[in-house]
Amino acid sequence: MRRGSRSPVKGLILADTSIGHARLPHQDRQSKLMARLREGPESDVRQLDEKIQRLVGPDAALEVKRAARGILSQINYPGYYQAAKMLSAADIHEFLPQVSVPSLVICGAQDKITLPETNIGVAMALGTAYQEIPGAGHLVYRERPDAVNQTVVSFFQSDD
Repeated sequence: MRRGSRSPVKGLILADTSIGHARLPHQDRQSKLMARLREGPESDVRQLDEKIQRLVGPDAALEVKRAARGILSQINYPGYYQAAKMLSAADIHEFLPQVSVPSLVICGAQDKITLPETNIGVAMALGTAYQEIPGAGHLVYRERPDAVNQTVVSFFQSDD
Protein backbone atom coordinates (compact mmCIF):
# COMPACT_ATOMS: atom_id res chain seq x y z
CA MET A 1 0.00 0.00 0.00
CA ARG A 2 1.37 3.42 -0.90
CA ARG A 3 1.52 6.45 1.38
CA GLY A 4 -1.75 8.32 1.24
CA SER A 5 -3.82 5.19 0.46
CA ARG A 6 -6.63 4.33 2.82
CA SER A 7 -5.71 1.76 5.41
CA PRO A 8 -7.58 0.15 8.30
CA VAL A 9 -4.51 0.97 10.38
CA LYS A 10 -4.61 4.51 11.82
CA GLY A 11 -0.91 4.68 12.61
CA LEU A 12 2.27 2.93 13.58
CA ILE A 13 4.32 3.54 16.69
CA LEU A 14 7.84 2.18 16.88
CA ALA A 15 9.25 2.29 20.41
CA ASP A 16 12.94 1.73 21.15
CA THR A 17 13.35 0.17 17.74
CA SER A 18 16.17 -2.13 16.74
CA ILE A 19 17.26 -1.76 13.13
CA GLY A 20 18.92 -5.17 12.92
CA HIS A 21 22.56 -5.88 12.25
CA ALA A 22 22.59 -6.86 8.58
CA ARG A 23 24.37 -3.63 7.56
CA LEU A 24 27.26 -4.23 9.95
CA PRO A 25 30.48 -5.79 8.73
CA HIS A 26 30.38 -9.58 9.08
CA GLN A 27 32.84 -9.65 12.01
CA ASP A 28 30.85 -7.04 13.99
CA ARG A 29 27.58 -8.83 13.26
CA GLN A 30 29.05 -12.15 14.43
CA SER A 31 30.46 -10.54 17.56
CA LYS A 32 27.06 -9.09 18.52
CA LEU A 33 25.35 -12.39 17.80
CA MET A 34 27.83 -14.40 19.86
CA ALA A 35 27.49 -11.98 22.79
CA ARG A 36 23.71 -12.52 22.75
CA LEU A 37 24.05 -16.28 22.39
CA ARG A 38 26.36 -16.40 25.45
CA GLU A 39 23.59 -14.89 27.55
CA GLY A 40 21.47 -17.49 29.19
CA PRO A 41 19.29 -18.51 32.09
CA GLU A 42 22.34 -19.44 34.13
CA SER A 43 23.41 -15.79 34.42
CA ASP A 44 24.79 -15.02 37.85
CA VAL A 45 23.53 -12.13 39.97
CA ARG A 46 26.26 -9.78 38.70
CA GLN A 47 25.40 -10.52 35.06
CA LEU A 48 21.71 -10.08 35.78
CA ASP A 49 22.36 -6.74 37.48
CA GLU A 50 24.43 -5.63 34.46
CA LYS A 51 21.56 -6.54 32.12
CA ILE A 52 19.13 -4.57 34.26
CA GLN A 53 21.44 -1.54 34.22
CA ARG A 54 21.48 -1.68 30.41
CA LEU A 55 17.68 -1.87 30.26
CA VAL A 56 16.79 1.05 32.50
CA GLY A 57 17.87 4.65 32.89
CA PRO A 58 20.32 5.58 35.65
CA ASP A 59 17.58 7.03 37.85
CA ALA A 60 15.13 4.16 37.48
CA ALA A 61 13.01 3.48 40.55
CA LEU A 62 13.52 0.25 42.49
CA GLU A 63 10.12 -1.08 41.35
CA VAL A 64 11.18 -0.59 37.71
CA LYS A 65 14.39 -2.52 38.34
CA ARG A 66 12.35 -5.28 39.99
CA ALA A 67 10.05 -5.35 36.97
CA ALA A 68 13.11 -5.61 34.69
CA ARG A 69 14.35 -8.57 36.76
CA GLY A 70 10.93 -10.17 36.38
CA ILE A 71 10.96 -9.64 32.62
CA LEU A 72 14.43 -11.16 32.34
CA SER A 73 13.40 -14.15 34.46
CA GLN A 74 10.61 -14.96 32.00
CA ILE A 75 12.77 -15.13 28.88
CA ASN A 76 12.31 -18.30 26.87
CA TYR A 77 15.94 -18.80 25.89
CA PRO A 78 15.44 -21.06 22.84
CA GLY A 79 13.12 -18.36 21.49
CA TYR A 80 15.54 -15.61 22.53
CA TYR A 81 18.38 -17.33 20.68
CA GLN A 82 16.24 -17.61 17.55
CA ALA A 83 15.31 -13.93 17.82
CA ALA A 84 19.02 -13.04 18.21
CA LYS A 85 19.84 -14.92 15.02
CA MET A 86 17.01 -13.19 13.16
CA LEU A 87 18.12 -9.77 14.47
CA SER A 88 21.63 -10.48 13.25
CA ALA A 89 20.36 -10.91 9.69
CA ALA A 90 17.67 -8.21 9.78
CA ASP A 91 17.66 -4.72 8.30
CA ILE A 92 14.60 -2.63 9.15
CA HIS A 93 15.47 -0.22 6.33
CA GLU A 94 14.22 -2.82 3.83
CA PHE A 95 10.73 -2.51 5.27
CA LEU A 96 10.44 1.20 6.03
CA PRO A 97 9.44 2.16 2.47
CA GLN A 98 6.40 -0.09 2.84
CA VAL A 99 5.02 1.91 5.77
CA SER A 100 2.03 3.80 4.42
CA VAL A 101 0.39 5.16 7.57
CA PRO A 102 1.28 8.03 9.89
CA SER A 103 4.09 6.92 12.17
CA LEU A 104 5.86 7.95 15.32
CA VAL A 105 9.17 6.76 16.73
CA ILE A 106 9.55 6.84 20.53
CA CYS A 107 12.76 6.27 22.49
CA GLY A 108 13.95 6.63 26.06
CA ALA A 109 16.59 9.36 26.24
CA GLN A 110 18.97 7.03 28.11
CA ASP A 111 18.30 3.89 26.06
CA LYS A 112 21.54 1.87 25.92
CA ILE A 113 20.08 -1.00 23.89
CA THR A 114 18.59 0.88 20.93
CA LEU A 115 20.26 4.25 21.10
CA PRO A 116 18.32 7.48 20.55
CA GLU A 117 20.53 8.21 17.52
CA THR A 118 19.39 4.93 15.96
CA ASN A 119 15.75 5.77 16.57
CA ILE A 120 16.22 9.27 15.16
CA GLY A 121 17.61 7.61 12.02
CA VAL A 122 14.52 5.39 11.78
CA ALA A 123 12.26 8.44 12.12
CA MET A 124 14.24 10.25 9.43
CA ALA A 125 14.06 7.26 7.10
CA LEU A 126 10.30 7.15 7.63
CA GLY A 127 10.01 10.91 7.27
CA THR A 128 8.05 10.98 10.52
CA ALA A 129 8.09 12.40 14.02
CA TYR A 130 10.48 11.35 16.77
CA GLN A 131 9.65 11.68 20.45
CA GLU A 132 12.37 11.20 23.03
CA ILE A 133 11.16 10.47 26.56
CA PRO A 134 13.47 12.02 29.17
CA GLY A 135 14.51 10.03 32.22
CA ALA A 136 14.05 6.61 30.67
CA GLY A 137 16.08 3.81 29.17
CA HIS A 138 15.02 0.86 27.01
CA LEU A 139 12.09 0.05 29.29
CA VAL A 140 10.60 3.48 28.64
CA TYR A 141 7.04 2.17 28.98
CA ARG A 142 7.83 0.96 32.54
CA GLU A 143 9.94 3.93 33.61
CA ARG A 144 7.76 6.71 32.24
CA PRO A 145 4.34 5.17 31.53
CA ASP A 146 2.48 8.48 31.83
CA ALA A 147 4.77 10.19 29.32
CA VAL A 148 4.53 7.25 26.91
CA ASN A 149 0.75 7.05 27.24
CA GLN A 150 0.36 10.79 26.69
CA THR A 151 2.58 10.60 23.62
CA VAL A 152 0.57 7.71 22.20
CA VAL A 153 -2.78 9.37 22.90
CA SER A 154 -1.61 12.66 21.39
CA PHE A 155 -0.36 10.86 18.29
CA PHE A 156 -3.62 9.05 17.69
CA GLN A 157 -5.71 12.14 18.42
CA SER A 158 -3.79 14.23 15.90
CA ASP A 159 -5.14 14.78 12.40
CA ASP A 160 -1.86 13.91 10.65
